[in-house]
Amino acid sequence: MVPPVLPLHWHGANSTGQSARPFNAWAVNGSCVVNNIAGVALNGGCRLNVEASSPGFLAPEPNSSSYFHSSAATLKTDPALMITPGEGQTQPSKGLDGKILETAFWQKKPVNGRIVTPSEVLAQYRTDSTALRAGFFLQNLCLSKTPCGDRLINPDEVIAEFEQKTDYKKQCLLAIARFKQICHQRRLSLAGVPVTPENVLAAFPNTLQGNLAMARFMADRCLQGQLLHGQPVMAETIVTLFEAAHATLDLTRFKANCFERGLMINGCKLDPDRIAADFLALDALLELARFMEACCLNGDKLNGQPVPVETVMNNYQAIGAKLELA
Repeated sequence: MVPPVLPLHWHGANSTGQSARPFNAWAVNGSCVVNNIAGVALNGGCRLNVEASSPGFLAPEPNSSSYFHSSAATLKTDPALMITPGEGQTQPSKGLDGKILETAFWQKKPVNGRIVTPSEVLAQYRTDSTALRAGFFLQNLCLSKTPCGDRLINPDEVIAEFEQKTDYKKQCLLAIARFKQICHQRRLSLAGVPVTPENVLAAFPNTLQGNLAMARFMADRCLQGQLLHGQPVMAETIVTLFEAAHATLDLTRFKANCFERGLMINGCKLDPDRIAADFLALDALLELARFMEACCLNGDKLNGQPVPVETVMNNYQAIGAKLELA
């Protein structure tokens, strides 16, 4: 019989100085002593000036294998290579939303009695001069190797499509930077040249979302032990970047990953009790459950006690995390 879930009572403050409220579904008791990490230095000359203005368009984040359980040179494309609607599809479909057409295309469902083509979706998206959806649609075609007409989309065409939105330069630059990151991860070339991590780093715009995306990219390389400019990425650098971006959840995730890998920050081992308290204070209950699972599997203690398997299962059940239980 699985034992009942015991209440969790964290006493003290989290990293933001706020009292962590109890959540009565977690089976660890005791108090958590929180020690703030101070004196973090920025290495590698990375920027920290974060704009306080609106983050603007939030583009999809590239997938990361290790982090989340997380000058921009323009590329010119020969106009002859640009995708144009096919014959009979040069005009956008009246009365239909581009997203409806795209959904029908990917699901292979007919609209008005006929199959939707990629050219139709592009034509519809291009009627909106304020959106980047045409670029993201081309990106999906490119990455999934789905033909448009009788040929595949190459990465340079995706960049060129994003660059057409000149009135939304910052959003375009962020979308381009993230696409370059994907190209680097998948070893795709741009303008016939492989995309280096330094190319990706230089492409992120100096905006709130740009700096956050850059920090996540650098965090991934730090956790994987990969180099930037020929040098390892220091954990202290990542902490500074996330703090500057006020990305508290990203910072806590990063610390959890560092703890699981035995990485130190400022020469000090990370306190798992503090990490758990920070997740709890942020109401990041799924993240907390995953961290407790990692502690259970790795034999790490929370509040001086091993984390039982039954506790992990009960925690997942308490928040309805069926996928993690499977």
